[in-house]
Amino acid sequence: MTPTKRPPPDAPDPLAELGDLAHALNLTALEEQLPALLTQAETRQSSYSDLALALLRCEHAARYSRRLTRNL
Repeated sequence: MTPTKRPPPDAPDPLAELGDLAHALNLTALEEQLPALLTQAETRQSSYSDLALALLRCEHAARYSRRLTRNL
């Protein structure tokens, strides 16, 4: 049986770091939806490209919606 690799105790939380990076890059929709999108990708065993598409589509859809609302 192969032992499970665990991150060292002082390693940063990847979800927190991803959220911080999304915030720093002003990806507000992605920051909000990140936990749900990652859970969905894990459940579906999505490929990296499928995950990247889901993340970018989320941000794009939110920006498009905000732009439409702003221009009304």
